[in-house]
Amino acid sequence: AALCGVSVEALAQAAEILAHHRPMAVLYSAAWADGEAARQAVRALAHLQMLLGDLEIIGGGVNPLRPQNNLQGACDRGCRPGLLPGYQSLAQATVRRRFEDAWGAPLPAGPGLGAAEMLAAARDGQLGALYIAGEEILNTSPQAALVRQALQACDFVALQEIQPSEASPRMVRSC
Repeated sequence: AALCGVSVEALAQAAEILAHHRPMAVLYSAAWADGEAARQAVRALAHLQMLLGDLEIIGGGVNPLRPQNNLQGACDRGCRPGLLPGYQSLAQATVRRRFEDAWGAPLPAGPGLGAAEMLAAARDGQLGALYIAGEEILNTSPQAALVRQALQACDFVALQEIQPSEASPRMVRSC
């Protein structure tokens, strides 16, 4: 109580709520979870959820909320190098075969490029086309100048957005 500045009564009330209102989901901003203190806090939340039995059950878990709403969905559906939809590993032959059978096409055994690697490859002339879905790529990147260089270096860029962004005029002019 003294460490966090909360009364013993308030801590006891919180413990009662956690113990008797289940399942409980912990939601937090992934943008908040940067740095060692934040990682320790997330670990503590995960430990609390394990103690309460609120992991791996419907309505429970420790759930990061991404600063960009499309990022979580993109990760869920397999838009990460080395992962297939549902966070299944591309490196596992049995998993890969299941997707190859369902999709009717062979898959590489190794991971593809991540977003930063694709942009670097585009800048270096090793990647001639990009398909960008639901991301305001110039407004969300801390290295907007490098992103702009990558977009301009491509022969073709498809930009799928709900609303026009800063990148849109560049795409329209190039068509």
